[in-house]
Parts: sequence; C-alpha cells; structure tokens
Amino acid sequence: MTKLVKNAVTLDNPIADIVIRDIRHISSSVGVNELARVLARTRYALVDRKTLLTVDDLVQFMGTKLSTKETESKGDVKGLSVFTMAAAGIVTAGLATGAFFLAKHKN
Repeated sequence: MTKLVKNAVTLDNPIADIVIRDIRHISSSVGVNELARVLARTRYALVDRKTLLTVDDLVQFMGTKLSTKETESKGDVKGLSVFTMAAAGIVTAGLATGAFFLAKHKN
C-alpha cells in the first residue's frame, strides 16, 4: 500500500516489485523476549517456516497472558480489560519507539 500511495508502483507492476523482503526466520523455541526484539526491527517473523507473526500477534498474546494472570489472582474481570489495554499499549509503544530509532539510525 505504501508503494502504491507513493506512486512507486502501479497496479500493472509485477508482484515481485512489492514483495516484502524483511521477514525474519525464527524457531518456535525462541523466547517471547527475543520475538519482541525481532519484531521491533522487522515487520514480520516467520516461525518454523510456516507461521507468520506480527507485532499485533505479540500484543494479543501478551494481553491473553495478562488476562489469565489477572483473572487467576483477582477474579475481577471488569478491571481486566483496562489493565490489558494499558499493557498492550506499553508493549506497542516500546516496539514502535525501538523501530523509530532503528529506522532513524539507518538514515
């Protein structure tokens, strides 16, 4: 979409002109911390050459883990959504900040 908006390609260009090449291949044995580090640098991670992950997937996973912990410890489901959204926002902001500084450093 970015290339189309910037008129870098047209609908007549071959798909090879728009294929994303910055996919990082990782193993399913990699920890969540390492996955977060990888996704701060690239848009996508391909796990075991069969599952494509994005930052959104990581935030959703973290929200699920936080909601499970919160429900187990408090049993309070109403306060959970606010806590989960706050945690997801913090993770996303951290990843976005890291990506910004990496992109700025490359220039």
